[in-house]
Amino acid sequence: ELLRETPFSYCRDNEQLVQGEIDLIWKTDKECILVDHKNFPADKKWGTKIVLDDRSDNKFYVKKYFPQLGDYRAALSAAGMNVTHIFVFYAVLGCLVEIKFE
Repeated sequence: ELLRETPFSYCRDNEQLVQGEIDLIWKTDKECILVDHKNFPADKKWGTKIVLDDRSDNKFYVKKYFPQLGDYRAALSAAGMNVTHIFVFYAVLGCLVEIKFE
């Protein structure tokens, strides 16, 4: 089952309420996969490199989305879903990056 633009509401441990929409949830009987879409125009200065390291000068720095994606995962887990994979899809570049939480 594919769920698109799924609204969610989640209360963090510090009682802060987080609300929004999850771009895409690919759900099966045993697991679900999250896909978050990011759109930006590619340009010559930045090229198509998406980095996972701590380079703060890269505006396409993937780790800056960890808090957002962590909230998505926590909300779905609290709803009883088994989140097995999380991806960020850079649509304009046609690039899919898997996010691994340690």
